[in-house]
Amino acid sequence: MMQTKHLISFGFSLLLCGIICANANEFSDSSFGAGTTKVSQTVNTADLEKTADKYFYTGMESDDINKREAYLSRALEKYMLLLKLKPNDVTTCTQIAVIHDNLNHPGIAKTYFIRAVNLEKLNPFANFYYGEYYFAKREYQKALKYYLTAYNNGYRDSFPVNLRLATVYEKLGDLAKARIYYIAAEKQNPAQNGIRAKIESLEKIYYSKSDYQHN
Repeated sequence: MMQTKHLISFGFSLLLCGIICANANEFSDSSFGAGTTKVSQTVNTADLEKTADKYFYTGMESDDINKREAYLSRALEKYMLLLKLKPNDVTTCTQIAVIHDNLNHPGIAKTYFIRAVNLEKLNPFANFYYGEYYFAKREYQKALKYYLTAYNNGYRDSFPVNLRLATVYEKLGDLAKARIYYIAAEKQNPAQNGIRAKIESLEKIYYSKSDYQHN
């Protein structure tokens, strides 16, 4: 379903923008600098986090595979340093997991996702992206668990989360719930015409099957 794929891609970027709130300015090669900053009490964590977020953001938004990997690798370097300074920071831990997942290190990614949700089991940011981890692997029941945790703990009005829930329920065959979340997503972002087509498609199925459970 091409329309749904584009909507999900849009939703991912939207959530990323809303949470990180960083300007995705392109860096020149010289901005990478040389070497890694050593952990010390003089490190400005706010500046370190800002730099890491910019690398992260730029990498996630890049369509060029080489640039994407380069920026994400630099972001990872900064986040690992930041995590040493703030070992209980759930957001940093989650971002490290997301980077490893995008760099095709699923085992390491899962380790950091587990660490993040263990630090704060109901954290919506960590749970949403842990859901993304399983969604990409088509483990929809597991993805659903983490999406619902994110939804119930702060992301109820999030367009990407509602869209993901709609998509997962549709893939699991629960069209009634899928329709509910598509409608919620449309209310949050009515400009996305693809959602209206999806809702109308589900409504045709919903009302045409006599054995369909309306609950």
